Amino acid sequence: MKFKLHFTETQIPFGIQAVHRFENGYGVSVIRNNLSMGATLGLFEIALLSKDGDIQYDQKPLPAGVLGWLKMYEVQDIMSNINDLTPEEK
Repeated sequence: MKFKLHFTETQIPFGIQAVHRFENGYGVSVIRNNLSMGATLGLFEIALLSKDGDIQYDQKPLPAGVLGWLKMYEVQDIMSNINDLTPEEK
């Protein structure tokens, strides 16, 4: 499944961000800005979000909460894995 991300510009830090919510209660923030991991190479960083919008650490499939140096197809793969989680796995 391919997810449509709607990026908006951010000023501090300068770059772009998209937030996507899944039906299972999870969400992700996908960024590329002057502070994100891999941005100088055109790569993205993704963070796993709770239903309240907080970054979730120690949760599958992103145990570190944030993962950087990603190409868009890798972001899509991670999003697919998050979409497949059941709400009980939160």
